[in-house]
Amino acid sequence: MFQQYQFFNKWDLYNLLKQSILKPYVPDTFLYNEVNISELLEKYKLVYIKPSYGSGGSLCIGLN
Repeated sequence: MFQQYQFFNKWDLYNLLKQSILKPYVPDTFLYNEVNISELLEKYKLVYIKPSYGSGGSLCIGLN
């Protein structure tokens, strides 16, 4: 019998890391529904859109 894995919520993890000593190494992260993608592209030139849950890059989209 296979055990089903529960993946962590990336937004929750981001908020935890931003409050830790790792803060200088955590990339800027935004919720998709709260941000203007065109403004992010002007600032960063490359933006990744990822689901809150999951792993392995499934459903990950890079925009430039």
